[in-house]
Amino acid sequence: MFFQLASLMRSQYHYSLVQSHVVAFRAARAAFAFKRGNTRAEYEAVIPDLAGYYSSLRDKSTTPFNADSVAALELEWWIVHRQRTLHEGGDLDRALANAAGAFYRVSPGTLKEYSRYRSEAMKIRDEHSEKGSLTERDWTMIGDLLQRSWRSLWRGFHPSARAFARKPTAARRPMAAQKPHRAPCSIESEEFVSCP
Repeated sequence: MFFQLASLMRSQYHYSLVQSHVVAFRAARAAFAFKRGNTRAEYEAVIPDLAGYYSSLRDKSTTPFNADSVAALELEWWIVHRQRTLHEGGDLDRALANAAGAFYRVSPGTLKEYSRYRSEAMKIRDEHSEKGSLTERDWTMIGDLLQRSWRSLWRGFHPSARAFARKPTAARRPMAAQKPHRAPCSIESEEFVSCP
C-alpha cells in the first residue's frame, strides 16, 4: 500500500519522491494502526495521521476541504466496515457517502450510487475472503463494481457530467473543454484502491 500510494502522490499531485513518501507514510501508519486496534479509542488514535494526510492533499488540491472533518468521516467508515455485523445494511453506504461528500464538497445524497457499488465490492471481498474462497471471478466482479463506483463518484462532483449522462444517446454533445479538476484521492484501511 505504501509504495502504491507514494507513486499515486507523485503522479496525481506532483509531489517529489521524498514528499510522496512522507505523505504516504502518514496514511499507511494510520491504516496499520487501525488494523491493530480493537476499541473506538484505539481507532481514534489514528486521526492525527489521517488528518495530516488529508491536510497534505488539501494543500495540493484545487478543491478546498476540512481535513479534520474528512479524517473523522474516513475513520467512521473504516469502523463501520470493520464492525459490519453490528450495523444495518445501509450504514456502510451512508458512511462512505458522508466521507466522500466531505472530501469532494458535494452532498452525500448525490453519492448514493457510488457508495452502494463500493460497499457491495467490499461485501463480496469480505464474505469470500472469510470463507477462503476468493476466486478470479470474484476479483473481476469486485473490479467491475469499483469501476462503476468511481465513475458514479466522478459524476457526483462533475455537474456537467451528470447532465451529460442523463441525456439520451442521440442528444449527447461533446462536453466543453474545462479546466482540469484534480480531485483528492482517498485511502482505504485494508486495501488500496486508486482514486477516480
